[in-house]
Amino acid sequence: MSSNFSSDDINAIRDLYVQAGIDHKKTDVFLDAVKNFQRSSALLEAYHGTALAMKANITIDNFDKFNTITRSREKLEMAVKLDKNNIEIRFLRFMVQSKIPKFINYNNIGEDKNLIFKNLSEINKIENPIYVDIIFDCLIKSTHFTNTEKAIIKVYKDKKPE
Repeated sequence: MSSNFSSDDINAIRDLYVQAGIDHKKTDVFLDAVKNFQRSSALLEAYHGTALAMKANITIDNFDKFNTITRSREKLEMAVKLDKNNIEIRFLRFMVQSKIPKFINYNNIGEDKNLIFKNLSEINKIENPIYVDIIFDCLIKSTHFTNTEKAIIKVYKDKKPE
């Protein structure tokens, strides 16, 4: 397991996250990739938790699904504990929790939404403009933000870092 990662590595993981979100057949590739880095940083721990949530979503067996989402939750919570103000980690947890059934009883959406909204300028600091646009687009499409909040998010999306 690698203990270090480069910006190219994290961008490759981000790309796999996006691909797995578009085509569930790529979820296993995403999960395998993050397993190689799972203890190297809080951010990659969050991506591992996200990959597990995506895997749970396509798992047919209910017992396996529950176990996988439980592992996902553990990874995401560890990532938040390690770096509680990291906007990308909070975005990943927000997206996972936005898509899991309410009966799972795993919901920090309000907390994550508030932290993300108060720190929208931090999103533009991510060194991957395509991924930054994807994050903003996901927030704008989210049902958890009001139309007024979405208008503000759009302003930040259109603002390029200096």
